[in-house]
Amino acid sequence: MNNQIITDTENAADIFKALGHPSRVFMVEHIARGDCCVCVFVELLNIDKSTVSKHLRILKDAGIITTTKNGKNQICSLTMPCIIPMIECCRKVSTDKNSSLSLYSAPSCATCKA
Repeated sequence: MNNQIITDTENAADIFKALGHPSRVFMVEHIARGDCCVCVFVELLNIDKSTVSKHLRILKDAGIITTTKNGKNQICSLTMPCIIPMIECCRKVSTDKNSSLSLYSAPSCATCKA
């Protein structure tokens, strides 16, 4: 594999890792409805501000969200809106295990004919 493919694959893996906690998925979906203050998540998720900040840092480092300062408040914005359909797809697949969603068709292998 060439270095660019490895880098692209690692970047994609980082995004999936960032979504590896239910609170972060909730945060992304909430931010997708409109920019919001960090303090909203303290109340909605009933967790302390330091935990909210850690979750948001992971999302920010993955490039999913950005934060801006507005006075004393940190405002979160979604920078990767294409992630919402992906989350919806995951939710659909997990609720409909018998569904045969074929979103990606892998190329055939010349060696094994699979």
